[in-house]
Amino acid sequence: MAKAKQTGKKSKNSRKTKVSMNIIKELLDGLLKKYSDIVKAIWVISPKDLLSKKPSIVVVLIDDTKAKEKDIKQLEVDAIQLSEKLEQKYEKKIYFDFELLTHYFEKVMQDRIDTFIEIKHALALYDPTGFLRPLQLLVEKGKILGTKESILRLIINVKSRMKDISKIKVEALAKIYEAVIDAAEAALIAWGYAALTPKYIAVQLDRIFVKKHKLSKRFVDYYKAIYDYYKQYEHDKIKVVDGAKLDELIKKADAFIDRMKELIEEAPHRQV
Repeated sequence: MAKAKQTGKKSKNSRKTKVSMNIIKELLDGLLKKYSDIVKAIWVISPKDLLSKKPSIVVVLIDDTKAKEKDIKQLEVDAIQLSEKLEQKYEKKIYFDFELLTHYFEKVMQDRIDTFIEIKHALALYDPTGFLRPLQLLVEKGKILGTKESILRLIINVKSRMKDISKIKVEALAKIYEAVIDAAEAALIAWGYAALTPKYIAVQLDRIFVKKHKLSKRFVDYYKAIYDYYKQYEHDKIKVVDGAKLDELIKKADAFIDRMKELIEEAPHRQV
């Protein structure tokens, strides 16, 4: 009986995979048959959603150094029609998010944490020039300030540079402080709100997300704990950064950044 259930589960997963592959094939054929000369890359956010009934977000990167404005508008119209066709055929909703190459490079150069969170978890469906993978490697290697990987990389460096531990603890605290601010600002912007100064971000998170039951209050408390501790050090109320306290704040920053990433993925403005 157990073996039969296991075989049935494998068969079900196999069918889901086949449907997902068919969706991807038809999606790429539908876009690239007419627009391969202006589409730089295509990737899907949260690839695991392809195997479920949940809507999937597909990013289409348009090379606006080549494309004419009328071609871009027609591509968007055709993509919407393609989405409707796939939904009717497979009962699977695809939302398209269109990015212009020049604008996307600006976001990358600005170290936008929301952009790199998206890049980290994306799955390339079409990337003939290898645009996406080098950016993913930067995130994985902790080269992008504000990401969880950069914090972990910094902590590894702390352990390898014990001779200057006091200075490094201060740097780590500063990076953690900057990371949670960047993550909070990214979530607020993703939901269409202008981020205020770091002092008032906790109030914004509470008003916009907690009171609307989109965020647990403990994440606001995590932000406050990191903000308050950093400010106490900045104003000489704390002379030495405590190692145990720093470890505690790193864990809180880790959880906070992960939750902000989820908020960004839930942002309604990504729906076409």
